[in-house]
Order: sequence, then structure tokens, then C-alpha cells
Amino acid sequence: MRLTLLAAFRFPAPQGSQRYADEQARALAAAGADVTLFCYGRGDGRETRGLHVVRSAPWLAPARPSARLDLRKLPSDVSLMSALLRAHRAAPFAALLAHNAEAALLALALRPWLRVPVVYVAHTLWEVELAAYLPSARAISRATRMPGAALDRLLARSSDATLVLSRAAECALHPHARSPFLRVPPGWTRERAPDADEVEDVCRRHGIAPHRYAIYTGNLDAYQDLRELDAAARRIPLHPILVATHDSRAA
Repeated sequence: MRLTLLAAFRFPAPQGSQRYADEQARALAAAGADVTLFCYGRGDGRETRGLHVVRSAPWLAPARPSARLDLRKLPSDVSLMSALLRAHRAAPFAALLAHNAEAALLALALRPWLRVPVVYVAHTLWEVELAAYLPSARAISRATRMPGAALDRLLARSSDATLVLSRAAECALHPHARSPFLRVPPGWTRERAPDADEVEDVCRRHGIAPHRYAIYTGNLDAYQDLRELDAAARRIPLHPILVATHDSRAA
């Protein structure tokens, strides 16, 4: 089966969405599918060995990864849609897996020409995420959540199938879906745990006591509830929260 993954973001990049799309593409290929990943025209320079990647025009790609819906990405989106149509005409694929809302909107717009099932792969609930970008995000009201909730309902209702990662997304989207719906948490690979000496060495270098800290790892966008995390850190100063992030705003 020929499958296409559509990702309206730079790839690769050290963020959750990119990591998830990478792992899903490799898992599908390992299961016997012929997988092509369509993405923006440039990533962070790392190799994508083992993946068949088709990119939009490089000069249109955003300067940095962006989690939010951003009108400045429209030129890249148009280029991505053109690349997808050309590839489908040359060698038709059986289904399209659209990663996150922006890719799903593009795929649904192209569906009359593609004529293949569109699977919405929902990374997040836009009811929560879009509200976090609004000025009133500190006290999220029903009004700030309405645009994102409407987008969630639209995508679940319009897609030919929906794949979610969490129970929260399942509860929010399943009632609106009119097609196959499945919850599949992201897989993970067990890696070797560090031994006690390694833990002590790292803690010593960072000036912390072993087993007396918490770790936040991820990006620093508003929807990650970092204000609450900061407030928690101030209330328990004896147990620092360490931030491990690729984000340039880390300081």
C-alpha cells in the first residue's frame, strides 16, 4: 500500500510533532507500506536516512519551527500542495495521513482532486492550543476556546478517519466523527537507563542533588502551561524544575 504523510512543518526538527511523524513513517514502512513524507522545504540539517521525503520549495520555508497556525506559512502550504498533486498524478497513493490541523485542512481542500481517504492525525486539541495564543490566555474563557473547538469538530467530522493520541482528544473528538476513529498512543523504545554513577556525575556538574529535581522537556510555547510550571517551581524551591529544550528562548 502506498501511503502519504502530509506534514505542514519543517522536518526534521527536535520537536514532538516532527519526532512523531518520523516514527510513524518508519513504523508504517517497517509494516510493509510504501511511505512518502511531504513536508516544508528544509529542516534542521539532520539526515533523514531510510525515509522518502518530498519537500516544498526551500526558499519558502519558515525561518524557524512554529507550533501555531501562521499566515506566513501560506506560501509553503501552496508549494506543498502542488508537490503533493504532482506526485499523486505520477504515482497515485492509496491514502493520506495528515499530521495536525494545518495539514488536514490542506488535505481536505485537495481531496476532490486526490480522491483518496484523508486520515486526520490529531496531535493536539485546538480548543486548548489556539486559546493559549490569545491575549486572554491567562484565564481561558469559553469565548477564547470556541474557535479552536469549532476547528476540532470540523476536522473530526470532515475527515475519512481520525487518529488521536490521548484519552482527552478521544473524548473531545469522537462524538463529532462520522468515520473510523482510533486512539493509538505514540510508541516508545526502551533505552538503557543511566547507572547511579552517571546520575551522580551529571547532577554534580549541574549543581543539583540526585532524585531531588523534576524535568520539563519540550518547547516553550504558551499552550504548554509554562506559567503554571513556573508558579509550581517557585512554591517548591528545594526541588528545582530543570528545563531541557531545543528552544532558543530557553534563557
